[in-house]
Amino acid sequence: MVSMIKLMFITTVKFSAIFVVFLSGYAVAVQAVIGGHAGKNLTFYAVLDIFYAPYFQTFREFFLDDIPAGNEETNEAAAWTVTMTMYIIFLGFYLFVGHLLMMNLLIAIFNRDIEKVNDKSKEIWTYEHYILHKQFSEKPVLPEPLSLLVYFYYLGRFIIRKCCGNDEQSDGNAMSCQEFVRECMSQYKEEERQSLDHSHEQMISQLKQICDDIRKRKLKVDTVYINTTKIKHNTNAIREEVSGEDSLGKRMEAFEKRVMEKLDELVGAKDTQ
Repeated sequence: MVSMIKLMFITTVKFSAIFVVFLSGYAVAVQAVIGGHAGKNLTFYAVLDIFYAPYFQTFREFFLDDIPAGNEETNEAAAWTVTMTMYIIFLGFYLFVGHLLMMNLLIAIFNRDIEKVNDKSKEIWTYEHYILHKQFSEKPVLPEPLSLLVYFYYLGRFIIRKCCGNDEQSDGNAMSCQEFVRECMSQYKEEERQSLDHSHEQMISQLKQICDDIRKRKLKVDTVYINTTKIKHNTNAIREEVSGEDSLGKRMEAFEKRVMEKLDELVGAKDTQ
């Protein structure tokens, strides 16, 4: 939870810097159009007045009734219509970018940060659990102010250990902390190994599925090739038959012409006789 709040706070600071730049540009552009501070000195209250309305316009408080009517030179209807048109265009662009795009962008960034923290939640919980365990293991057993006796005991044990030359750490709490860290590390390695094995199994299953798809597509391609070959062979056979019939028809026509010629010759010979 603390890590999530910290990450979201950093994101909010970065987003606020971008939003301040955009808000400043809009506020200055609007004041240049309506001329509300023309000829006035630049004071703190003037700067506050420049950014007051644009900031609350982000929360849909538009202040349309508080727009100044301009000076005597710009009091004409046509000039005031142009001024209001420019102001409405700037306001619409500001609300579109600031309220829709940037706010939705901030929400999307928050969702990404939450997902990032949730992905590391178990690791963060293990680390914070270890810190909490270590803090409570180092605290005295006796309540205040009797805990001073425990600190005196620690000091005396440290002096005796240094004087006797025994630097080995025999504290049971420290050993329990070391065992806790060792257990957490072994558990983390086991989870990493299981996740790695699971990823390898998924990769192998995906490769098998890809190979099966390739094999199926190859069978389809072979079937299409065989069918195409059969169609080509049938087409060639039909073409040969058609060409044979054409040649036979041509020969029949030639034979018919010769027969007709012979008949004409016979008729001519008979007429001459």
